[in-house]
Amino acid sequence: MVRKIRRRDKRKSQYMHTIQRVGERYGIRITNMDVDRMVHDIQSGKSTPIEKQTNAKTIHMIECQGVNIYVAYDPGRKSIRTALPREYIGGG
Repeated sequence: MVRKIRRRDKRKSQYMHTIQRVGERYGIRITNMDVDRMVHDIQSGKSTPIEKQTNAKTIHMIECQGVNIYVAYDPGRKSIRTALPREYIGGG
């Protein structure tokens, strides 16, 4: 039997994944509160939209702790899916 991942579990795993990738790719430590702040800034138009790849993923550049970070945002789940490498410039 395949277990469905509940929405809360998926969101928690996306938070953990984002925190890990920001650390790896940008060298800064962030918390769940930082991720919440980034999501709020995206939703309130304080980020720089880079491109819309699909209905389930848009790319934004957002500032966190004085560093510009590229993130993949999931508008359906209203969460950040991952942090992209700092070299990301519209490269799908």
